[in-house]
Order: sequence, then C-alpha cells, then structure tokens
Amino acid sequence: MNALAPSRPSPETWAHRLLRDGYCIIPDVLSSSVVTGLEADLDPAFAATPLCQGRFYGERTRRSCSLLKHSPHMSAMVMNAIIIDIIETVSENACDRIQLVAQAIEIHPGEARQVPHRDHDMWQGAKGAHEYLVNVNVMWPLTPFIDEMARA
Repeated sequence: MNALAPSRPSPETWAHRLLRDGYCIIPDVLSSSVVTGLEADLDPAFAATPLCQGRFYGERTRRSCSLLKHSPHMSAMVMNAIIIDIIETVSENACDRIQLVAQAIEIHPGEARQVPHRDHDMWQGAKGAHEYLVNVNVMWPLTPFIDEMARA
C-alpha cells in the first residue's frame, strides 16, 4: 500500500489567504531544532538587552536586532523558500529587491496591549518623493502565546 503524505498548500494559496484575511498562519514551517537553536542563541542577546521604554514599544518588552549576527539558525527563517515565494506573490513584481529587517521581540507577562498601527507608517516622507516600501511582516512565535500576555 502506498500512503501519500498530505500535500501542503502552495505559496500561492498562502498568499491568497494573506491578501484575503490580512494574515496567514503556516504550521510547522520550521523544524523544532531550528527554533530550539535560535532560542538558545538569542538568550545572551536578550539577557544583555534592557526593557524598552514608552507605551508604544512596551515597558515589559525587549527588542533585539542584528539577528543574523547572533544566530546561524536565523538564515532558515530569512531565507525560507515558502515565505520568499509568498512575498514575491504578494508584491506582484512591485519590488525589485527585498529588504530584511530582522528583530526579535520578547514580551513578558503583564505587558500592556500595543497600540494598533501600520508598520509602513513608521517611515514617513513626502508622498511621491521617496521609494515606496511594500511591508510584509513575518512573525515567528518561538514560544507559546499564553493568555497572560494578552491581558492589559
């Protein structure tokens, strides 16, 4: 008997869900060893990072950048073929390059809810006077999201 493994949705299917719903959740896109390795690699960076200041960034939140420098496991995330295919499908050739900003965010219990915002509004400028950026945020939860983190 030949048992076929269930097929995964195509990047086009994920892109359709992203455009339709504003998000998509792709299960098991990374191996557990990559996630575990990345967590271990980032622990020293977070230990050396102070808590953020201000309501927008969070008083019980740490943010760490330069993740490719901190962990060889990071490349499995930033070069993930499924994610890149989705980004290319969503951008519909509107971009001639992809710019990466890799940031890890550690949210501690008791953090207030973040103000809803659009990340593309962070880079202001005169309309039409600068290059337009198509923002696609990819969030990789490394630990389970728990209810205590969602309460203000």
